[in-house]
Amino acid sequence: MKQKYVFFFLLLVNATLFAQSYTPVDASSTIKFSIKNFGSAVFGTFKGLKGNISFNPKNLGSASINISVEAQSVNTNNGTRDNHLKKEDYFNVAVYPTINIASKKISYTNKDGQFFFEGYVTIKGVTKPISFPFAATFKENDYLFIGQLQLNRK
Repeated sequence: MKQKYVFFFLLLVNATLFAQSYTPVDASSTIKFSIKNFGSAVFGTFKGLKGNISFNPKNLGSASINISVEAQSVNTNNGTRDNHLKKEDYFNVAVYPTINIASKKISYTNKDGQFFFEGYVTIKGVTKPISFPFAATFKENDYLFIGQLQLNRK
């Protein structure tokens, strides 16, 4: 049986010294996931968001997204399950403390404020290609990024 994670992210980023370089704000951001477990959906979150986002919708050729979350921060509101997810069977947080996402290419879609991410996710030392649409909204020197992707756990 293929198990899939669905990740949803809502990232708030602040501008740094350069107008096009941003850092994620962990306290204002949400990384959520869901997975089927014995036919029921289990929902959870990750914290410890770090990274760098270079983004200018007028120059996507230089855009990049490189972010990570702390795998040990996994929270499904069930301590027993969370401890199991941290072990070798799943995230193996003692050996692989972060989950990383890195872009290869950011491109336009045919909708205003909508973009397409192509890149890689690394979980437990295994890197896989990913692609998904996302929205970027600029408000008062900050960007809000919202997107969703699906991963096959196998």
